[in-house]
Amino acid sequence: MKFFHLIEKKTWGQTMKVFFSFFILLSIPTFLSAASFNCAKAASKNEKAICSDPELSNLDMVLAAIYKETRSTISDAKRLKKEQINWIKSLGTCDGNVDCLISAYKNRMLVLDYLDGQITVLIDPLQERIAQLNEREEILVQRENAFTTELRALNSEIERFEEEKLAYNRSKNVPENAEQSSQVIQKPNTSTGSAGASCFDYNSLTDSQSFASGFSAAACSGYFAATQENSNPQMFSQLQTVGANISDVFEEMHCPKRLVSVGGTGNVQTKFQAGYDTALANAKMVQNGAMAASEFQMRVGVCSQVVTHYLKQM
Repeated sequence: MKFFHLIEKKTWGQTMKVFFSFFILLSIPTFLSAASFNCAKAASKNEKAICSDPELSNLDMVLAAIYKETRSTISDAKRLKKEQINWIKSLGTCDGNVDCLISAYKNRMLVLDYLDGQITVLIDPLQERIAQLNEREEILVQRENAFTTELRALNSEIERFEEEKLAYNRSKNVPENAEQSSQVIQKPNTSTGSAGASCFDYNSLTDSQSFASGFSAAACSGYFAATQENSNPQMFSQLQTVGANISDVFEEMHCPKRLVSVGGTGNVQTKFQAGYDTALANAKMVQNGAMAASEFQMRVGVCSQVVTHYLKQM
């Protein structure tokens, strides 16, 4: 049925060629059989089987003739040649078995007749598609490997960033605790020191400014001084010595005790340094986007008010 189905698709001339091919197979006497190659040089099992079997020798000769004719009329001879070479390689599975070779030869003759009738080469499109897919898969694997490498590097960077962020958050616990402690600080009423001098009124601060109530006056001096160190070294020096000392002495002698978390213990320079370090930590937060620049400027402004207030009392 398959044979007649192929015939239906061909022109009269092509149909006659199919019959002619099979007529040759049926009419050539076995004693006239000859392969398409020199049997004296037969080396492989398949070649020896072709030369030793008359029917197979005839098939080889006729197939060679059909292949030559098809190649001369087909539109893509190069692809046909490639496909023929692949077919010859596939015969290796027969390993000299005559019945296997006869079946392969007859099927190949039908294929070549069909290809010649269609004028275009239909070289196993599935096999060619598989080759294309394999090539694409190889490219995708390479891309996936590259992406995996980049992803691992990115994850390492994220982990490193998280570790640095965690370490930084730990290092800035001092100012954060100061803000938290400000909620439990005993806010004093404005009291009068000696000679009518007054303490800084922390009750006048807004909620956003209340962080300052967790700073000692000397710490506020260090916080404000940190912003002047590069732009105004002279002011920095005055705040570190005169400003911090005067603020600390006045606060210690005349003002009610407060719960202070930044610069609450130690000598005046220790208190100053605590405020200074907190300012640097906050400045780094601004650079990292963890604190708004306006928030930092507000804190600097409040601490400058505290220091200025105490300097005016002397």
